[in-house]
Amino acid sequence: DTDDDVLYPPSMVGEWKCQRVITQVEGDKYMAEQAWRGLGGNTKIEFGAESTSKNANIERFLTRYTTTPPEQSNNNGGYVVLDRAFELEQRSLQPSKLNKETKNTWTFGNRSNNQITVVQRIIEPPTDQGFGFTELYRLDDGFVVRAAQVKRRYRRAFDPNDKTRRVVEGLEIMKTYRVLDGVAGTEIPTSVTKSQIRMTRPQE
Repeated sequence: DTDDDVLYPPSMVGEWKCQRVITQVEGDKYMAEQAWRGLGGNTKIEFGAESTSKNANIERFLTRYTTTPPEQSNNNGGYVVLDRAFELEQRSLQPSKLNKETKNTWTFGNRSNNQITVVQRIIEPPTDQGFGFTELYRLDDGFVVRAAQVKRRYRRAFDPNDKTRRVVEGLEIMKTYRVLDGVAGTEIPTSVTKSQIRMTRPQE
């Protein structure tokens, strides 16, 4: 069901600094990179690079969470949602917008030539143990249609060096699949990319 968006705790409302570190890439690195960029990944990253630079696989960008639309049927706890268009602009450094008719399709690029559509979504609502989601995407750059699945799980924590400083930590697994005649074969992934995510408030 893609009618309702992913829910995040009310305490996450507002802007956060996000750092994503790619820790492992298995399988077809080219397909992994193309899917990652198709989801807005920064083109300055040396994706999967065997680089001596400690920043080769680190991505940093600003993200934002906003109040949940009142019509969202599964929100009875005042949760917030990710401002995906804002995050896409921050990640890709290109204009982005939401298709208001479908509410599950976003475009980015100077000519809106990159399209992301959520075709399947599983939500793990916030609890004391954590929260997250699994989403399957259709990625269309105007030439090639790709399929990618992203699974993320977050937990709220305190900085071990400053117990007053709230942080959000997460793990992400992105899988890519072959697309034949417009249908993704999701049984066997062509690549698996694992990342660590850490978010802190901008003023910190």
